[in-house]
Amino acid sequence: MRPSSRRPMRSNESNRSRRGGVLIEFAIVALVFYVLFAAVTDMGRATFMASTANDAARLMARELARTPLPANYNFREALGDPRVTGAADPANPGIYDARYLVVDLDTLEDGQSLDDFFSDKPLVNRALRPLMIFDSPVIDGSQKRLYRYPGALLKKTNTDGSSDQYLVAIPIVDNVETGAGSAVSQVTGWLPVVQEVRAIPPGMFVPAGGSPFDVRSPDGGVAAIRINVPFQSSTTSSYAVDPAEPLAEQELLSVVYADAPPGPVPPAGTVVFGEAELMDAGAFGNESGAYAGQLGLGKFYALGGEVRPFRRILSGQAVFRREVFGRQLTGTP
Repeated sequence: MRPSSRRPMRSNESNRSRRGGVLIEFAIVALVFYVLFAAVTDMGRATFMASTANDAARLMARELARTPLPANYNFREALGDPRVTGAADPANPGIYDARYLVVDLDTLEDGQSLDDFFSDKPLVNRALRPLMIFDSPVIDGSQKRLYRYPGALLKKTNTDGSSDQYLVAIPIVDNVETGAGSAVSQVTGWLPVVQEVRAIPPGMFVPAGGSPFDVRSPDGGVAAIRINVPFQSSTTSSYAVDPAEPLAEQELLSVVYADAPPGPVPPAGTVVFGEAELMDAGAFGNESGAYAGQLGLGKFYALGGEVRPFRRILSGQAVFRREVFGRQLTGTP
């Protein structure tokens, strides 16, 4: 009988085979682990952001309801009152000031930290601080270091010679199919960070400009506050579907990043809310991230191209009846 030509597997060959199997197993398990880790992380961020917005809305509604403002004030007038912005009394930080949604870090005093800066700022601005992000746009030829609320950066030029003011607006977008197996986001409207909730009872007419904050309104004077915050995933991309198609026949279309028609970006200089202009897209360069770009819609590199992150606008709201003392008011706002 001829001896077998096969030689026993040596120990080092057995170890290499075992290591190869371990690598394959790790690749399979790691993929599942990282997907679950990303999902849990983003769900945690979304929950935290929604909770922060809700707490800030409750704080603002309660403080506005307790502040002794004229009974016939509308919501816009209330936000501009020095007792609300904190300008009336240095010892009173105030409730909310839209100017502090964007902080130019280069204007801080030497050695001043963000904790020091916000220590005497309005209450709601302090409550919204955990939602703010760092940004580095190029404005008027120089790079800025901004700490700001997520959304589209706006610039308000002051005619009185004072420094320009930066504000934030949140774009509302719809995903539109391009016909090439993908979709782009198009702006259909704008949301302010702080918004009044307008409840119109059935059968009652609210005049143009009517505000529930005014005690003459059908609501009788309430501080009805909604705070909006855009949540954009740091790990997952956005997909578009056609709501007219049955669910079983849906085709997922990746939402591509596009800053040209039919993309999402209105022309630079577009006036938002009648007071501030949209910044030029060139100010934000080719940066990527969950809140990158002119509109803050974000840009990722995935699927062989540039795509937008998953996005939802989260809102928190609260309603408090105003505490008003004074003569009875009649008429309409």
